[in-house]
This record gives sequence, structure tokens and C-alpha cells, in this order.
Amino acid sequence: MNDKPYVSALPLAELAPGAMRCVMLDDEPVLLVHTKDGAIHAVHNICSHAYARMDEGRLRGNRVICPLHGASFDVRTGAV
Repeated sequence: MNDKPYVSALPLAELAPGAMRCVMLDDEPVLLVHTKDGAIHAVHNICSHAYARMDEGRLRGNRVICPLHGASFDVRTGAV
């Protein structure tokens, strides 16, 4: 268990509002999302329904769309 609640992944300047980017943290692919309202979210980069890279999908507001089968996930909660 890590005592630090947050891990530095990349400078905020490298992730524009409305953009998303995959980074590797402790050998895990993590999708960083900077929504247009200025919020930052982090979710696993692999779709839970089908093995697809979410960074190859689309960001629509607070939802990321799977590039393989079109399911959308709320980046704030992870809900489908």
C-alpha cells in the first residue's frame, strides 16, 4: 500500500483541456483525462468489456467511448 494518495504522471501543460493520454504507472496503463471543464480524471486504459485501448477511443464530455465496441464510460465514476 502506498502512503501517497497521488502519483505524479506528467505535467498538466502536456494534457490540454478536452484531451486524454495513456501513461504507464507501476506497469499499469492509466488513461489520464482532462475534461473541458478543467477536471482531471484517471481510469484504467483497457476496456472492461473487451480488450481495447481506451486512448484510441473518443472523449465526449465526461465520457470516453471504447474504440472496439462503442460502450461509453463516465470518467468521473467509471460507470457504463
